[in-house]
Parts: sequence; structure tokens; C-alpha cells
Amino acid sequence: MKNKWFKVSIITIIIFLATPTVVLGGSFVISLIQGKTADEAVQILAEQLDGVLDRLGIIEAKQAELEQTTQTATNEIGDLKDKNAELEESLTNSNVKIGSLETQNTDLQNKINCQDLIKRTPQGGNAHFINKDIVGYYNFTKTDLENSKKSLDYLPTVKENPTQENIDKLRSFGIIRDPNDNFTKLGWDEYWSENLSAQIKYDEQLLSEAQPLYDGYTAQCGVN
Repeated sequence: MKNKWFKVSIITIIIFLATPTVVLGGSFVISLIQGKTADEAVQILAEQLDGVLDRLGIIEAKQAELEQTTQTATNEIGDLKDKNAELEESLTNSNVKIGSLETQNTDLQNKINCQDLIKRTPQGGNAHFINKDIVGYYNFTKTDLENSKKSLDYLPTVKENPTQENIDKLRSFGIIRDPNDNFTKLGWDEYWSENLSAQIKYDEQLLSEAQPLYDGYTAQCGVN
């Protein structure tokens, strides 16, 4: 009875192991144990099972190795991404520095150009500004022209009514400044009319020469 149950157990094991064809080789394993005693069958099955387990162990080892390789590759990719990000940041910082240097160089070149442009003036007029300051030259000439026109326009008023108030107002324009001018002397108005007319014409000529130089400077350098 005991031997019968042993054989049943062996047959059960055989069926169980023979069913997964891929694992134990299917009918090949069954053929190995046909005609064998129970002990021999168990021995054969044990050897086959050991072989399968060995192969499973190899597969598991390969899988673990592959997982380790994958993890290593993932880590290396992460490191490369970090390094790439650092390089991009470094490149961005370098570009910012280069841009800053280019801006500084442009500013410096602009200052040099402005130092040259401001000295370009007409060669006539107020010597204080010639070849020194086109902005000062332009403003002075423009003011002088305006005051000369005001003085010329106000001459008839002073001639008709030479009060001290009118005389002071005429002098306030800054063109007729000599305190010894005798506004009651014969012909004084004709004298100043001729001189002021000549001065106005001269200032207009100087201003027309100064205008493009002034515009060129202020367009690039502004007005300080």
C-alpha cells in the first residue's frame, strides 16, 4: 500500500513537471523516466529540476545584472543632464558677461566719439566755444540772435521815449551794454540799427552752420 502511494506521488510529480513544456522540456522529460523505477525517476527529475533551477538562477542573475546596468545608465544619464544644465548655465553666464563687456565697449566707444563730436564747431563766433563745445556754441549763438532781434525791435520805443526804464529794458537784452551810450545823441539809433542788423545776419549764418553739428551730437550723445 505504501509503495502504491509512492508511485502515485511520483506520477503526480511527473504530471506536474511535465505539464509546463517550456520549463522541463515536455515529452522529452517523460521519455527519460519511462521504464524507470520510482527511485530512478525521482533521481532523473531531481537532476532535471536542478538544471532548470540553475538556468533560472542564471536568468535571475542576468536580470539583476541588466537592472544594475540599466540603473547605472540611468544614473549616468542623470549626471550628464546635470552637467549639461551646468554647462548651459555657464554658457548663459558667459554670454551675459560677453554682452556686458560688449555694452561697456560700446559705451566707451560712444564716449570717445562724443568727445570728438562735441569739439566740432563753426570757426566763427564766440571764441570761448570754438573747437570745444558745440552745445554751448549753439545755445550761445541762438540766444545772442534772439537778443539781437529783441534789441532791434525795441530801438524805436527807446528813440520815441528815451526814459531810463526803456533804456534799462533795452540793455537787459544783453546786446547794448555800454553804460556810456548816449541815447540822446544824434544818429545813435541808426548806428545800433545797422550794427544789430549785421549781427543778426552773422548769427543766422553761424547758427545755420552749427545746426547740423549740434543735431549730430545730440542725436548720438544727448544733451548733458
